[in-house]
Amino acid sequence: MADLVVNEKTLTSVAWRVSTAAVDAEVSATLTLGSAADVGSPSVAGVLDEATGQLVRRAGLAVEAIQAVGDFTTTFVREFQQVESRLAAGLPVGDLAGVGSK
Repeated sequence: MADLVVNEKTLTSVAWRVSTAAVDAEVSATLTLGSAADVGSPSVAGVLDEATGQLVRRAGLAVEAIQAVGDFTTTFVREFQQVESRLAAGLPVGDLAGVGSK
């Protein structure tokens, strides 16, 4: 089996860049306003408003997913460093109680 070689400096750098990246996927609040007055047809406005609401919800989910990716890399680096510390201290790796806790 091949050894896993991890460059901790590179891994930390990537985690920092991903977790601090700005997420600019905000949907304008004006899209969430009702459109009945603009369209002139309550049924058409209702369909437009529903579609717009879905767009806003999907944009919010996309932002959450991007943030989760950033959180994952940071968590991975922290847990990797904790496991490495345990190994360096001669502690068993099978008992990882506390690893991953904040």
